[in-house]
Amino acid sequence: MATRLVKPVVGVTYDDMEAYMQLPPPALGEPAYTIEELRSFLHAAGIVFGIDEEILRAVIEKEMYGVRLTVARGKPVVEGKDGYFVYKFKQELNRTPKENDDGSVDYWDVSLIEAVVQGQEIVHYYPAVQGKEGITVKGARIAPKICKELPPLKGKGFVRTQDNLSYISQYDGKVEMRRDRITILPVHEIFGNVDVISGNINFSGDVIIHGNVCTGAAVIATESVTVDGIVEGATIEAGKDIVVRNGVKGGHVGRIISKGNVYAKFMEYVSVEADGNIESDSMIDCTIRAGEKVVLTGRHGAVIGGHVTALAGIDAVNIGNETEVETYVGVGVESEILGQIAALQAKIASTEQELDKINQALNAFEEYEKKHGVSMREDPRRMQLLRAKIRDTSVIAAERAKLRQCNDTMAKGASALINITAALYPRVMVRIDEIKTKIKQKEVYCRLVRRGDKIVLERLGSGRQIS
Repeated sequence: MATRLVKPVVGVTYDDMEAYMQLPPPALGEPAYTIEELRSFLHAAGIVFGIDEEILRAVIEKEMYGVRLTVARGKPVVEGKDGYFVYKFKQELNRTPKENDDGSVDYWDVSLIEAVVQGQEIVHYYPAVQGKEGITVKGARIAPKICKELPPLKGKGFVRTQDNLSYISQYDGKVEMRRDRITILPVHEIFGNVDVISGNINFSGDVIIHGNVCTGAAVIATESVTVDGIVEGATIEAGKDIVVRNGVKGGHVGRIISKGNVYAKFMEYVSVEADGNIESDSMIDCTIRAGEKVVLTGRHGAVIGGHVTALAGIDAVNIGNETEVETYVGVGVESEILGQIAALQAKIASTEQELDKINQALNAFEEYEKKHGVSMREDPRRMQLLRAKIRDTSVIAAERAKLRQCNDTMAKGASALINITAALYPRVMVRIDEIKTKIKQKEVYCRLVRRGDKIVLERLGSGRQIS
């Protein structure tokens, strides 16, 4: 190859993935460039991979002098993908009713369980795909990251297919996921009414009723209960949430008891107890007791008549009505809880005193053994003391657990108040903790709070004492 007076400029990008060349015109008397000559220029610069022969030919044929052109490209690394699961069920359920644009509330939007059927694919696994290595224009190889497989899912109620890619439900039930563990549990589903013909239901698991629960019937479940229809004068008990999509007409004999929350389109003439929240569009002449809050939703959101209490507070649109029907609403801690706390503290203190006396007596036996070198372990008096010690220790532990529960109740009800976003009517009896007062005139857009030993009505940033 002849020596050129002016040599081409050859360079690479910062990542060595592209090379460029800027070719000067041949000097007077120098021969035209050849592809072999251009290739040798590139090789001299260490460029050995991805050389574009078509570009080199075009440079020569079209005499593209003084132009910086990309003449080689590396092969980019193609990254792979770690293995991943695609879940064919909802992992997070909607437990809060949806408010519609018109102010009504859609209790069909509440979902307590995710049901599956036998043979249904609940999860699909997509294995890891390893990437492809790259090569720079200088011939250096670039390794992709190593992609990892995920360990198989754990749980019960499903099987894996032979290729280990699909997880299949073994039976009808509900699927839930907790801490990366999938469990399919039994669900009792009734496609019709629960009445004297169908008989009562007592089921260890979740219950779904697609009809009504008629007067006189009873439904007891260790998990949740969902009723698509209406609950009449029946009894429903659940270890978790209860949803009645079309409301309750209790006829003054219906009872609903939940260890979780209770949601219903409306509640009429029914007794409802829940450890959590109780939520409805309206409550008419009901006996309601919530361990958390009572929430009246929808456009009217009314409590009319009855006896409604909630430890953590009440949110309502209206309480009472224009006819001034007697209505009782209470929040916070009732006076009897204070008596319970005092009684528990006294019992714990007295039992601890008795336990101290027992320990002193047992220590006396030990001192006697050391002093006289005899064993008193089988002495009937010592054995009686040991039995008393076990009994009193157990009593103290149980009473302390009750005391903690009472203190938790006190803390939960400490800041309880009543919010009314429309109207509060006369002849409504209000209780906050142990303080009571009766509303004597209509109030609007307000909240009732405790201030010291008084109940105060607050509205538009100002407070007015009403008791």
